[in-house]
Amino acid sequence: MKTHPIPSHHHPLAFRFRNKNHPSGPTSRVFDVGASLLAKFGIASKPAPTPRPSRNPLRVIRLPLFAAAGALIAAPLQADISADMVAAGISTRAFNFLEAHPRWDSSLKSEPTLATVLDALNAPDPTVPANAQVITTVAGLSGIVPGGVYHLDGDFVLSGSLNVRSNTTLYVSGSLTLKNQSMSNGWATKAVVDISGANIRVIGLDNAKIVSDQTASGFWVYDATNVLIQGFDIGFTEQAFTARWNVYTAVFRNNYCHDLSRRAIHTVSSGGAGYIVAKHNFIDWASDGYDFDYKSTNCIAFENVIVGTSRWVGYMEEGTQSSRTVGNLGVMAKWFGESHMMGICDNGTTLRTFQLTGRLTMNNYFVKNVVYGPTVTYTGRADYWAMPGTGDIEANTYGPIYMWGNSGYNYANQTGYIDYSGHPNLQPGVPKIADPNAPEVTSYIQQTKTTISAVEETVGAPRNVSAEADTYVWNGGPTINYGTSTVLVVKDVYGPGYDRISYLRFPLSSLTAQAKTATLKLKVTQIGGEGAGNRTVEVRQLTNDSWTETGTVWNNRPASTGTLIATITNAGTVGQTYSVDVTDYVNAQYLSDKKVSFVLIQPSSVGKAAFFGSRENAPAVPVIEIQ
Repeated sequence: MKTHPIPSHHHPLAFRFRNKNHPSGPTSRVFDVGASLLAKFGIASKPAPTPRPSRNPLRVIRLPLFAAAGALIAAPLQADISADMVAAGISTRAFNFLEAHPRWDSSLKSEPTLATVLDALNAPDPTVPANAQVITTVAGLSGIVPGGVYHLDGDFVLSGSLNVRSNTTLYVSGSLTLKNQSMSNGWATKAVVDISGANIRVIGLDNAKIVSDQTASGFWVYDATNVLIQGFDIGFTEQAFTARWNVYTAVFRNNYCHDLSRRAIHTVSSGGAGYIVAKHNFIDWASDGYDFDYKSTNCIAFENVIVGTSRWVGYMEEGTQSSRTVGNLGVMAKWFGESHMMGICDNGTTLRTFQLTGRLTMNNYFVKNVVYGPTVTYTGRADYWAMPGTGDIEANTYGPIYMWGNSGYNYANQTGYIDYSGHPNLQPGVPKIADPNAPEVTSYIQQTKTTISAVEETVGAPRNVSAEADTYVWNGGPTINYGTSTVLVVKDVYGPGYDRISYLRFPLSSLTAQAKTATLKLKVTQIGGEGAGNRTVEVRQLTNDSWTETGTVWNNRPASTGTLIATITNAGTVGQTYSVDVTDYVNAQYLSDKKVSFVLIQPSSVGKAAFFGSRENAPAVPVIEIQ
């Protein structure tokens, strides 16, 4: 990150972040981290967030230092959570709201789900396939037909919904905007993106935006299966994602959803034999985080951050079954008279659903969620976990509800457990588990991760395989191991004592078939003291997978003469992620021992060091993106 002088009309604590990698050229935006707080945890009338940087600006980190002879001096990587929020494009309002919470320093800023979601939002964008048809005008959108692959590159102001149908993949750069739409009984009847059919992927690049004036929803999905939506900034829509009627498998992940007039995520009569997964989204100012509604089944809210909700962080109702909310973090803005933090909702509709359909609301799980209440707790129904109404219990409209290992701060009551064992239609003996680290909790979370991975594979979601080992070696320290370093260094110089070679190994055991595409992604974290200039790096095959991360040194290093895969002509732009097509090599190794190793070397006597992030460097880990 480089700071620049700030004009006088900006707050003195504003920072200017420069993104050199924006597709339309270098951009520079101001992010004000010193703005006045909202009225203490009250709700303003839809204030616009301040301008946000693109998703991957340069980040504030402390870089390792180097001695004159080129030896690495260990210095820990520092990644401040506020810088991560800026990098993810989160509004100043959300940051100020969180920072002002009395538990920010003691616990809130250290919540693992917050870090996980920010890492997901800051991850490198998927690679646009070479065969994608580029569309740059609104008129060109009429050329989108089922079965195609398209890259929408520009700012598109729509007059109606963008319809996406079966076997279509869209990559979106820029924005899609739909405003001034008619409403019906206060509900939107249109969406910016209208999805129906099978095998549809809509992927945002570089913080692509979905925009309305709250007269349209963001994404409306119906009569669909195998749908993926990821990587968007969805703002000022009615809802961000609606799966309504007969949506059987869909994944909504890695999105920033803000300034919504209703719920962020809403399912109705969906899931069924498949799953609806909402994962790693950051929700900023909505009435509710998510609602698994009327006759939904197999819906999962997993590790989302939900900030500024005034009614519910998330809830289930009206015959929802076999659904789960796991590992979510909620920070509420205000209690309304009927508010709860998370749990089961009842306003009479659940009883009506049961009377009409005979369907119980049952077998739903709330596992290891954390919810922070507002600083002032109101009386009335401000419980941590919602309880069904008395009439519903007496009518036996609910089955077992599992509350395991949840926690919260500043609430009136925590029931934590719903025991209906005295009612004849309900299963008795639902266990109460308070410990978030209990074996049952850990096992259930792992089971949920496995389920989600299978669903992501079904919808064709790009997924990253992380390195299981990486290191570099240095001929100036031929017996020193650098397996715990936060960087992978590559350099070749005339004379002894300066050469460095890096090694990486990735497991392929999670793949169930050969990849359609496999892309190695390496992020440059710094350059050496030699100054500007060419930093060529060769990526080569390494068929020897027996080397170890903590045992490899210069004197026992594997051979570096494997087949050349690609050459990075100049790995000298700090913050840049370089992509290398490794599909053929990965597929060959998948059919062999299901491990794939690489060696990074510099051609003879280039003499300018390149530094990539290692797997110990959370903002810049090397990955293979599988599609």
